[in-house]
Amino acid sequence: MRFANGYDQCSLSREFVDYLFGEMDPTILVHQLNNGHFGSNEVLFATLHNTDELNAPGGFSHICLDPSKQPYDSRANHITRLTNWIDGEKCISKIFRNNICIYGVEDINRLIKLPHLFANKIMPEADFVALTCLYEKLFNMTYIKQDHNKKLDEKFYKNLATVRGFTSPL
Repeated sequence: MRFANGYDQCSLSREFVDYLFGEMDPTILVHQLNNGHFGSNEVLFATLHNTDELNAPGGFSHICLDPSKQPYDSRANHITRLTNWIDGEKCISKIFRNNICIYGVEDINRLIKLPHLFANKIMPEADFVALTCLYEKLFNMTYIKQDHNKKLDEKFYKNLATVRGFTSPL
């Protein structure tokens, strides 16, 4: 088994989750990771999800981890969680925690246009207004149907490497 590094947060297909908890027993790997001999908590799901030998339904592939072998233009390496590291793009708020930029109210309009599912980090103790504005924007988009002209870019999501196995590329 080749280890893959990832995040604690991940997006998994229903087929993979059913396989993981219904047919597979990852107990030994979990114990090895907990012992600290093979990796950390950021390795478990990434390794299971990317191990070709498991032939897991809804799984991923180590081949897809190589950017030179991806036949699509991706606007995000990871769509589950957007993170602005201290050495990455400019941090408008100039507030950091664990070398990660804390997003502020100035970032809200940009964040809602990105394809990521979550933004890491928005903290009420750093900028409560940012969190309030984001909640209001999401509420309005969901219940009041503001921005009704803005359509979800289904083509982008359907052509992600983690999804392409379930749908034909557009």
